[in-house]
Amino acid sequence: MENSVRTMNPDNISPELVRVTPHQKNSVILHFSEAMHPESGRSASCYHSGELGQPLYAVPVESFFDKVVLTLLQSFIENKDYIFTVTGLYDCTNNHIDPQNAEAMYTVPVRPGPDEIVINEILFNPFPGGVDFIELFNTSTSTFNLNQLILGGMTDGKPDPAYIVSPESYLLFPGEYV
Repeated sequence: MENSVRTMNPDNISPELVRVTPHQKNSVILHFSEAMHPESGRSASCYHSGELGQPLYAVPVESFFDKVVLTLLQSFIENKDYIFTVTGLYDCTNNHIDPQNAEAMYTVPVRPGPDEIVINEILFNPFPGGVDFIELFNTSTSTFNLNQLILGGMTDGKPDPAYIVSPESYLLFPGEYV
């Protein structure tokens, strides 16, 4: 017998460009909110970034297809903001990307100095079923890659295991919390 929640559940949600992270000297990874149709992101003409223009190559990252690696002709300049815009992309159910969610900023990350990233909040004893967390805040005018940041603590004067804050590239822009 069918239960009460059996119903059609179509995907009507447009994909979004969530963020841009570093890959190599002249390439970046664009992260989307969901899997993109493998054929929709292969054309370099779907991507643009101001004076950098159109990339040389666009390669969807296989398996989940929620990322695309863009290789550009020029290298990035530190402390300069780049806006990446995508057009014509669609997900596996043919939902086209909404122009309002088709841009993301990228800045070449630098190494943080003292007091440029601060711990803003700590939850070390959550309710049952909750999780421990920390909230970080970027107090500077620079951008940092959280996969280059290691966080550790001390218990009874002895160091606890240290952890990379983000296992993959994740940019923390000036004035942002994470």
